[in-house]
Amino acid sequence: VAMRLVKPTAHARFDALARTYTYAIVQDKTPFQCETSCLLRGILDIPKMNEAAVILCRKQDFRNLCKARSDDEHFLCTIMEAGWLVQKEQLLFRIKANRFLRSMVRIIVSLLLKVGQQKLSLSAFETLINQKERDLAASLVPARGLTLMQVTYPKAIFLT
Repeated sequence: VAMRLVKPTAHARFDALARTYTYAIVQDKTPFQCETSCLLRGILDIPKMNEAAVILCRKQDFRNLCKARSDDEHFLCTIMEAGWLVQKEQLLFRIKANRFLRSMVRIIVSLLLKVGQQKLSLSAFETLINQKERDLAASLVPARGLTLMQVTYPKAIFLT
């Protein structure tokens, strides 16, 4: 990670082209990851979760996948990539989009985990994410597993 000078008019939030988050899950307790990952035991169908993640990339209106009473003016987001990977003893969900709504990633992860636990079929997942209203029963995974990994900016905002 490097620091670079930007123009005085640059805005860290509004000038960003993309943001990348990861959500980390561990299946065994470990003192080294308890603050930065979510503990979840059980077998998950990771290929099925990745199939559901691909469905997300075709969606644009995420009004039903954000926290209630969001103050956003619109709910359009473009997900550029989304998927699960196993890295050492962690299961990581990586998602990149031009913008995210309040609690959007945590709601998405919660739904994808339901797919992986076979509590939600792919067709039911697609129906749910395409609803106009938020499912108030949708739960949020804990915030401790969520990490902002990267923010991408246009070259034009940098001075050097």
